[in-house]
Amino acid sequence: MDTAKGIRRRGAGRSLGGGFTLIELVVTMVVLAVLAAVAVPSFTRLLLNAHRSTVLSELTAALNLARAEALGRGLPVVVCRSSNATTCGSGSWAQGWLVFINNDNDSPAAVDTGEEILKVRQESQPAYSLVPVTNYANFITYRADGSVNTIGRITYCDRRGAAEARALLINGAGRVRLSRDTDDDGIDEDEAGNDLVCP
Repeated sequence: MDTAKGIRRRGAGRSLGGGFTLIELVVTMVVLAVLAAVAVPSFTRLLLNAHRSTVLSELTAALNLARAEALGRGLPVVVCRSSNATTCGSGSWAQGWLVFINNDNDSPAAVDTGEEILKVRQESQPAYSLVPVTNYANFITYRADGSVNTIGRITYCDRRGAAEARALLINGAGRVRLSRDTDDDGIDEDEAGNDLVCP
């Protein structure tokens, strides 16, 4: 008799079903919703930043390759926008580019028979844009001494706008650098010190 009472007393505070109460379940769901609301935007931002970094790194590599090959071969080398990996001027910069030896130094630059294509990049449906200055609308030519036909920039823009835009700035010697926010206003500046803009 005493044993049965002791068992009843020890088990009195426990749920017989071993599950959650409705209040516990609601509190758990609220905590999960708050965590998701905080985590999803951070994860999305992380993915967008990683993609921006990848694209700009690949374009920097293409420009550096063009400069190195121009210096090494003593010939003009061109980086041009190309969505079909064979001709210049097709599609947009975001859809792709190619690097080729421009033996005949034609302008506007065109891939002619016998001209070697060194590197190609393609992306069929980019969710971003690469916005060139007018000078770089179609192509950038590296001369035999490694300099470029004109200074300029190409700006990476995605759905977040100018606050998250980054640009590759190309100086007269053909060297490439990434834009920075030198005045701490939250927007990177171009080579002239003006804030980057996105269309």
